[in-house]
Amino acid sequence: MSRQSICAVVLSTVILLTATRAAAESTDEHVLIVGVSRGHGSDSRLVKGLGEHLQRSGFLLTGESLAAADRACESPDCTLALARREDAQLVLTARLQDNPPSTVFITMALFDAVRRAPFQETALCDPCNQDSLLGKLSDVADKLLRQSREARQSPPPAPLTPLVPAVSLTPPDLGPASRLAITAEGQPGMTMGRGDRFSRKQKILAGVFGGLAAVSLATAIALTVTDGQDTSRPCVMRMPSHGCAIDNVAGYATGYALTGALAIGIGLTLAWPENAKKLAYAEVR
Repeated sequence: MSRQSICAVVLSTVILLTATRAAAESTDEHVLIVGVSRGHGSDSRLVKGLGEHLQRSGFLLTGESLAAADRACESPDCTLALARREDAQLVLTARLQDNPPSTVFITMALFDAVRRAPFQETALCDPCNQDSLLGKLSDVADKLLRQSREARQSPPPAPLTPLVPAVSLTPPDLGPASRLAITAEGQPGMTMGRGDRFSRKQKILAGVFGGLAAVSLATAIALTVTDGQDTSRPCVMRMPSHGCAIDNVAGYATGYALTGALAIGIGLTLAWPENAKKLAYAEVR
């Protein structure tokens, strides 16, 4: 084989590899450029220039002859309807905001109609002319398309599973002594009934004082009833001309005084704030 033949074979191989790589990098996705809004309408020159850039990148364009009303489409429903009508998998829209003297703020959105996933990027062109603006639009479009491609290739995120089962904050009504309430700090606490406002020690003391007060009162009443009655027992006579009589004044006076003291003791026992911490829990309405 001659040297010229070898060179021809090598050149053909290089051309074939280059074509194969270009074909591998190309895509059969159809891109719809809705418009590049600037002022009160879409800039047709920028739409055309951006479309040519995407074609050089291997994308297929659709919807080149959209009506002016379609190019004003901005809502998600309208964009999805355009994508279905024009058989487009990707939809690009851009909005430009001119700021004097030569600054343009770019907002570009890409809608993946296959996954129904939106993407958005912003950029600043400063100083900006027609060529640099088109270059900036092309860069932003490339970035959005790359994000969309990476999102398709990455697996969907696994659903988040709670580590603990959800528990209702309002348990069933188990009676006044077992209801759960939410305190000011957000922690559950036992609802205090009227009888639960006093500790066990307070209840025992109040019961003892109450029993003693009842016995003292009954004794004082009995002494009051029998006071001044005649008796045959020897005694110090209060009324000597009429014989001996029972003198219970000191007894029933002491009984009444003791009953009053025990009643005050019951009140103090129940009023002592021994259950102050438990009373901090809120009651269920």
